[in-house]
Amino acid sequence: AMAEVEVRNMDDDDFAFQYRFVFHAAGGTQIHPGSRAWEQLVIHGGECRTLTASAPSKDAVGYLVRARRIAEGE
Repeated sequence: AMAEVEVRNMDDDDFAFQYRFVFHAAGGTQIHPGSRAWEQLVIHGGECRTLTASAPSKDAVGYLVRARRIAEGE
C-alpha cells in the first residue's frame, strides 16, 4: 500500500523540516518502529508538495507522518 500526504507552505518564507512515515497494523501496533530514517525537505513559500511512502508490510492498515522543524543553522 502507498501512503500519500499533501503538505502546503502557506507562508512567504521557506520552511525546512524533517519527516518520516510511521505505519501501524490493526490494533495500533507500529510496524518496524524506528526503521525509517528522517527525510529532509524545504518547502518554498506558497509551494505544495506531496510526500509518499510504501508500507513496509502487507499488515499495514494505517499510518501517520511525524515532522519536526529544522532551526536555521542546523
